Amino acid sequence: MAELFRVLKPAGNMLLQTPFREGEIFEDPAITIADERMRYFGQKDHVRIYSVEGISERLKLAGFSVNVLHFNEQLLNRKGFSEKEIVIICKK
Repeated sequence: MAELFRVLKPAGNMLLQTPFREGEIFEDPAITIADERMRYFGQKDHVRIYSVEGISERLKLAGFSVNVLHFNEQLLNRKGFSEKEIVIICKK
């Protein structure tokens, strides 16, 4: 996250989406097998799964200002999405 902050131009914005879970961030560097990563993180190439609160806090610690947008079902249905979406806007 520090590298994202470093490379973003001054006053730049970053839109961030990732799978989220309720509760705490879950990460375990000992999980290295693709099938186990799928089981714990939902994708074979992921190494952690964030909570909205957890990733927001890490982004703030890296220096970003953070705004979390929750898109409701009515908006999503008009745009062709079937699930709720969360987009985090980070500003340097």
